[in-house]
Amino acid sequence: MGLKSLGNPNSSFDDYRLRTGTDAAGAAGPGAPINGISASGGTTNTYWNPGGTVKYKSHTFTDGQTFVVYTLSDNSGLYPNNVDYILVGGGGGGGAGDNPSDGEGGGGGAGGVRIGSFTAIVTTYPISVGAGGAGGDNNNEGTDGGTTTAFSVSAGGGGGGGSRNSNLPEQNPGNSVPGPNGGSGGGGGQRDGVAPAPLGGGYFNGGLGGDLGTRGGGAGGPGSGGVNPATAGGGGGGGAGSQGMPANQYPDVKGGNGGMGILNDYRYGYNVAYGGGGGGCSNPFAYGKGRGGLGGGGTGGISDPATLCNAQIATGGGGGGNGGNNGGTPLSGGNGGSGTVICRYIISPSQT
Repeated sequence: MGLKSLGNPNSSFDDYRLRTGTDAAGAAGPGAPINGISASGGTTNTYWNPGGTVKYKSHTFTDGQTFVVYTLSDNSGLYPNNVDYILVGGGGGGGAGDNPSDGEGGGGGAGGVRIGSFTAIVTTYPISVGAGGAGGDNNNEGTDGGTTTAFSVSAGGGGGGGSRNSNLPEQNPGNSVPGPNGGSGGGGGQRDGVAPAPLGGGYFNGGLGGDLGTRGGGAGGPGSGGVNPATAGGGGGGGAGSQGMPANQYPDVKGGNGGMGILNDYRYGYNVAYGGGGGGCSNPFAYGKGRGGLGGGGTGGISDPATLCNAQIATGGGGGGNGGNNGGTPLSGGNGGSGTVICRYIISPSQT
């Protein structure tokens, strides 16, 4: 006799073997869902591509966190185990000054932006996000941004902007951040002396960028269109997508605009900009301030409080350059924006 079904003594099963545990579960049936990667960490979002045919899950990290992969795809042909990422280093702090009658500080350079992909495995990936550099003061340039590291690669920080009396007699250059992971160079601070222009032209004291950034713009100074150096502006910090602009000398003295950042759609499925350079400080009588580059770059001063020159957090933007307030008190440059890490992968329609 076969096994009796529960509640019906007249019926029986043909299978005489009792099965328990994982053997009882067996393989997934024809109707079982097929899923992609299962992972956790950071702030998550899900979205579809514009055509509505592919669903993504993204993870955004803003400080020391981990990306944990629990399981891989059930069908890597349908839902690949590839993970796309963007790493953004911390932006450099803006330079500063002490004179309310001129524009002195250079904008901070943007953090480096690295975009790539890797094949996931079941493991825990540590994430380290670079901090934004602190704004400088009258005698010290802005601090360089920190390095962001994840998935065995890195994106370095941006260079700090030059200040009124920083690095004399080297003519107040923006900080350079060379190398394969380097971000963008800081904008030059107001140049007072008669030292030769080390980089030539409008970029004479803008910092040099690394492989993941660009150079900063030069500040006003002697020989720049005949403008008195006491009224010269600061250079714009380099952006991840384009160079920082030199200070304008004519028809008015205006800080250089920060370089543009880079657009990326990994977080939400629509473009967000990262890595904008900080704007240079302008003469208070200028028609406008040095604008921060698209991608979180801070606006150049003169601005009191100095926080008005800060870059946006989690963008890698450079801080804006600043000068002195009406009382002659030196104002700090704007702080650079912290970096970020974003990764995404394809999931099934039923996954969240």
